[in-house]
Amino acid sequence: MSESIELNKNPIIIFDGYCNFCSSSVDFIMKHDKKKLFLFAASQLPAGEKLIKEYNFNNVDSIVLVYKNKSYRYSTAVLKISSLLGMPFNISSIFFFIPAFLRDSIYKWIAKNRYKWFGKRITCRVPNEKELERFI
Repeated sequence: MSESIELNKNPIIIFDGYCNFCSSSVDFIMKHDKKKLFLFAASQLPAGEKLIKEYNFNNVDSIVLVYKNKSYRYSTAVLKISSLLGMPFNISSIFFFIPAFLRDSIYKWIAKNRYKWFGKRITCRVPNEKELERFI
């Protein structure tokens, strides 16, 4: 990773590299990100740790989106990612009308149980050669 991450260019998704659900979410986003807009950083690796420190996150137990010098967590991050993916995923933006505390309570419940329901990897998700340029 370069000394300074260009936060204005591409949205960066920080994810739990050990979580099967989170890694599957990264796979889904990469598959549907036709413009190759998103970059990815596992929270357990140096680039993710640097972003977590830079944005003063105490505990990253979910996917975090960093875009245009702002950070988004929990359900807001998911909805923002969906909106940036374009059609048909941006339709999920209608859920912004639900108050964040309600959306986030559901999100946090899923995040709390993600290892139990979806499993946990022994090692952090490693990008294959084709994906390498998308990981920081």
